[in-house]
Amino acid sequence: MSLAPLDARQIEIRSLRIGVYASACMAVAGVFVHVLSGSYALLLDGLYSAVMVGSGLVASRISRNVVRPPDRAYPYGYDGQEALYVLFRSLVLIGVLSFAAISGLSTLIDYARGGSIPVVTLGPWRFIPPRWWRFAGVWHGAMTKIGIAPVVSLNCF
Repeated sequence: MSLAPLDARQIEIRSLRIGVYASACMAVAGVFVHVLSGSYALLLDGLYSAVMVGSGLVASRISRNVVRPPDRAYPYGYDGQEALYVLFRSLVLIGVLSFAAISGLSTLIDYARGGSIPVVTLGPWRFIPPRWWRFAGVWHGAMTKIGIAPVVSLNCF
């Protein structure tokens, strides 16, 4: 790896690539843990990360286009693509947040009507190495002492 300073374009390309890989890992992890636990918050997190993967890929393509000179197809240049990118990214994010709001509202309505709400299971705790259990138990105890009631009981300690 060269020690020469990177120009802004190379930094942007590298940052977008790292962001896409990190978002892809978070998307897979969010959906995987949702399958294990049944938590819709984790599903929302996975979907949001998947949207960020697509957004990062589109942003990298637009980043390559913006530096191109004007041509016959785009006589005023490619700068307008950035505005369209921001518009459609915003619309997609509004869609993901609408999904979350509707899902949460439907759960509340089901509960108000006397329906049963599925319990979130702590299945993923099985995959945490035993040496980390002590830290999680200390954290859980500290949160209880300062008055933050636990949402679920950690019976795995």
